[in-house]
Amino acid sequence: MTATSAPAVLDRDGPLVAALVAWGRTVIGPTVGDGPIVPAKPASADALPHGWGVEPDAGRYRPVRREDQAAFAHSADPQSWKNSPHPEREWLWNSDRAPEKGGLSYTPHEPQAPSYAFLGVRPCDLRAITIQDRLLTGSTARSHCRQWLTQKLSTWHDQFGTYGCVGYGRRTAWSPAGIDVTKEVAALHAEHTAPGTETP
Repeated sequence: MTATSAPAVLDRDGPLVAALVAWGRTVIGPTVGDGPIVPAKPASADALPHGWGVEPDAGRYRPVRREDQAAFAHSADPQSWKNSPHPEREWLWNSDRAPEKGGLSYTPHEPQAPSYAFLGVRPCDLRAITIQDRLLTGSTARSHCRQWLTQKLSTWHDQFGTYGCVGYGRRTAWSPAGIDVTKEVAALHAEHTAPGTETP
């Protein structure tokens, strides 16, 4: 015997979105405008795609009206939900002319991280967000940084059997974060050769 529950009803005029915003959440949900249904910041529950579905086909994606008023009955969105917690563009720093210093001055931009409330996100997208968070934080991020850096530096040797320039000199000079690849490599080497570290 399979247990079932009554469908939940999201009131179009209800206070859910306003309540979440009042609690300090950045609300992200599917919205429909002049184009496809995409994750955005709905002004209210009424902005969700009530009564909308989609007709996807090869090279085509078209929103269509449904006979019911379901808010989350459309198929997968053409845009990823990961764009919200991990945007493709992010404000990292400001620069100003500093004649007295003979160049530019940089100031890091450190906004407070938002607390999201996702409405209508599918389990597969939620799982992808969880995995990406794990990859970009903690020791996992350090491991991926090590892998990327060593792969970059070994490119010449792996392909041509010799060492050559990988273009990091100018990056060190112009990096607003002040990343010095030679120091990073030295740190990785020290970590690799520390007492008690097994050599593969």
